[in-house]
This record gives sequence, structure tokens and C-alpha cells, in this order.
Amino acid sequence: MGDIQLTVTELVVRELDHSVGFINMGARAMINAADLPDTGLIQEGSRVSYQLLVAGEIKAVQQFRDWAKSQLTKAQRIEGIRDARPEIKAALGRSEKFLSLAALASVVLAAAAIALAVRRFTQRHLDGCAVMRSLGASQKQLFYLYLYYFIALGVIASSIGCLIGFAAQEILTHWLTGIVQTELPWPNWLPALQGLLVGLVLLLGFALPPVLNLRSVPALRVLRRDIGLSNAHSIAGYLLGLAALSLLFIWKAQDLKLGLYIVIGFVSAIAIFGCLGWLLIRILSSLRHQAGGAWRYGLASIRRRAVSSILQAVALGLGLMALLVLTLIQDDLIDDWQTSLPPDAPNHFLVNIQADQLPQLEEFFQQYGIEHPPVFPMVRGRLIKINGKDVSPENYADDPHAERHIRREFNLSWASKQALDNQIVQGKWWNADTSEAVMSIEAGIAKTIGVKLGDELTYDIAGSQFQPESPA
Repeated sequence: MGDIQLTVTELVVRELDHSVGFINMGARAMINAADLPDTGLIQEGSRVSYQLLVAGEIKAVQQFRDWAKSQLTKAQRIEGIRDARPEIKAALGRSEKFLSLAALASVVLAAAAIALAVRRFTQRHLDGCAVMRSLGASQKQLFYLYLYYFIALGVIASSIGCLIGFAAQEILTHWLTGIVQTELPWPNWLPALQGLLVGLVLLLGFALPPVLNLRSVPALRVLRRDIGLSNAHSIAGYLLGLAALSLLFIWKAQDLKLGLYIVIGFVSAIAIFGCLGWLLIRILSSLRHQAGGAWRYGLASIRRRAVSSILQAVALGLGLMALLVLTLIQDDLIDDWQTSLPPDAPNHFLVNIQADQLPQLEEFFQQYGIEHPPVFPMVRGRLIKINGKDVSPENYADDPHAERHIRREFNLSWASKQALDNQIVQGKWWNADTSEAVMSIEAGIAKTIGVKLGDELTYDIAGSQFQPESPA
């Protein structure tokens, strides 16, 4: 280790702060701080970073983060799991979107099931409500009776669902123990509260219209069974349920734009399935006179209960749509992750190879029959000027991503021929006999820091300034 030799005395099973970055996949060596000066590793030109690791309750860590932001100097930054690495942030974002869509699919299925079950429930309780009305029960008493009934049912069902979710998390944690050595914390009360809230909103949103109609059942139904359920509150009530469902969509999507897209798609699906159901009933009604026996009576029953049949078709269509959409999104997400890297992408990298180590490395590859991979030179330089004007992180204070590029050092390389896996999107590659100082820059970085073709960039490389133009 530098100028001294050290003996390995312990093996660390798991490093909680170990990054999964590009060059941090291998094991790290930890030494005693007292031995560091003797190694001679820290000297002029060395790259050294110091980290303060903070752990604790989420609220306490967030309070410390808010306080520390105002205390940072130019050379300091604060990082969490969501902003430490862009690729990790993107993966987490995609995973959260997928899990949110999965939750939305379950919400759609629950809404369709509740709508069908509540309609059947009201049909079965018409006679009971008529009897209670004939015995003197008021509309207000009937309303509170069924409201308390549905609230109790919603609390019990949602609590059972929360317990099942907790049990599923524990089973999944135990199942993944052999893969990921990470202990998940115990869930707090917030997910349980969200589960109860979602269950009650869904239930009351679609159960309130039938409850309002049940209180209006006439007492005369005891004598005349042909008097049925009043539909005075159905349209307004189902609009209320749809509004509650839309708010749940936006909330669970965690994105207003995505939530509105889902709401629009959901309403459009209801309209399409409703029209298809109505058209199917019309077609079946036209075939009723050509059918015989039980088929004729069955088709006639569907025609008499057209509204109920259409609602069932809409609910069934929404449930199948939710399952199919979730399946398609899952497949697309997995395919996107698998195709984000080419099939021949390397899985091991060697960096900081010295010139005198190249022969030994080549001998190693020959010994084990491994094709010699390409070796690329690399130096580190800091961008200090664009077109002769000094640049600093303060110039990009409005864009944290660009500010980080200006603050850090770039990995710079050189070659006489264009690499096969490099694609020129603007400009052209230079000729081998080009005497000008020219360079290419990655398109994403160029867009982030505002560099275009023909700009002159000045880099500070080990104290020397290098000024190439950007032809590609």
C-alpha cells in the first residue's frame, strides 16, 4: 500500500457505504488512519476525498440535510441514495413508476369489483328497506344505518389488506435474504394509514350512490314488488366515485402529468367499453327472435337489464385492461433494462495501469488464453474556460447537474482512429495528419454545459492548460 506493506487481518462482510459506481465494484482496502502518512499516498497532486456518513431516523436525517445545505462550501456537496448516482436515481425512478402503476392497476380492479358488488347488494336489500320504511324508519335513519355498515366493512377489509401487505413484505424480505444482505426497517404507520384511506375512499365513493338510493325505497314495495330502486342519485353518485378514483390515480402516480394521462385513459376506456356493451346488447336483442328455448329468455333478460349488463361489461373490461396494461409495462420495463447495455459490454475494468505494468498484463492474458482487450490512455483535467471565458460552478447554479460537471475533473483520452462503439452525432472525425488541437465531447455533457461545435475549451491538466476546439 504505497511505500509500506500491510497484512490483512480482518475481512469485512458488508460495507454499508459501499458505492456501486463504475470503478467501485471491487473490494476496498481499509487501513488504520495512523498508517496513512507512512504510505506516502497523500502528496501534491493526489486526489483525496473525505466523507461524513449520517444515519438515523428519516426525519432527523432530513433535518440535518436541510441544515447542512446552507453550510456547504464550494468543494463540498451532500448526497443521498437518490442523488448520488444518476443511474441509481433513474433506476429508482423507473421502479417507483412501475410500482405506482401496479398499485393503480389494483385500484382499478378494486373499483370495478366494488361497483358490481354494491349494485348486487342494493338489489338484495330493497325488500328489507321497504319493510323498515313501512315500520316507521326515516330516510335519515336508513342512510346512517348503511353508512355505518359500509364504514365498518371498509375499516375491517382495509385492515386485513394492510396485514396481508405486511406479511407479504416479511416473506419477500426472508426470500431475498440470500441475495441481498440488507435488513429492511419495520414499516411505520403511514403506509397503513394510506391503505385504510384508499380502501375507504374507494368503498364510499362507489357505495354512496346506492346508499342514497336505498333510503328512498318506497314503503309501498311491501305490497307491490314491481316498484324498484330509485336512480335519482346514481349519476351524481358515480361521478363522485369517479372523481375520488381520479384523485387516487394522481396521488398514487406521484406525478400530476402521469396521473392526468391515466385519468383520461380511464374515462376514455369507460366510454369505449360502455359503447361496446350497448352495441353488443343491441346485436343480441336483434338475434332474440331467431333463438329458441332458453336462449330466447336469456337474451330477453339481458335486454331488460341493459344498464346492469353494460355496467358489468365496463367493469370486466376495466379489470382486464388493468391486468394487460400492467403486464405490458412490466415486459417493456424489463426489456428496456436488458437492452440498455449492448450484449458485448465488458463487466470488468482495469484503470490506472502504469506503462511498466502493460507487459505483465499482456502476459497474464496470454497465459489464460484471453483475447487482449484494447487499452486506452487517460488523464484527468478540469474545464476552466469556454471560448476564453472563465467558467466556475457558480455560473451553473441553476442546474445542479451542469454544476457538478464543472466542479469535477473530466476523464480525457486520445486516439488517432475513431473507436467502433463511438458514434458521431454532429461534426466530423479529424484526419490522422491534423495538426490542430481538436477534440470530441459526449453529446449529453455538451448539451448540459452549453458547448457547441467550434467552441474552444480550456482544460487544466496537472497545472498545464490545454486548449482544443470541438469539431465533433
